[in-house]
Amino acid sequence: MDYKKTAEEFMIDSFLKTPPFAPPEDMSKGEMGILTYLSFFKNKVLPGDLSAALKISTGRTAIALKSLEKKNMITREKDDYDKRRVIVSVTDKGKTYAKSQKDKALNNLTVLFEFLGEEDTKELIRIYKRIYDAQ
Repeated sequence: MDYKKTAEEFMIDSFLKTPPFAPPEDMSKGEMGILTYLSFFKNKVLPGDLSAALKISTGRTAIALKSLEKKNMITREKDDYDKRRVIVSVTDKGKTYAKSQKDKALNNLTVLFEFLGEEDTKELIRIYKRIYDAQ
């Protein structure tokens, strides 16, 4: 098998299609990642901790936080103990939005798994786990 040629064909084919788990049109991938992290994993964190957890640059994090703050999905407040630090928190609006997007994603994934059937679903999950473990 020519892995490079196969990879190129896969990239081109994938580029022309909408990914099944694309972020909503009104959110960037980074924004959705931040909302998800704050809503379901850990709220009230430092921007640098978000960057590290989500493996995105501090610059990209800053841009996403500014956009989310404009949308009233997060707040940024000075730390009571260290005024140089900023604490990022999700708002009720942000939590509600994140929950609705999680529900949509779960529904889409359920439909995909039903389409694939039990055997292919298990195989897909096995391959994804192998890919994630290799990183």
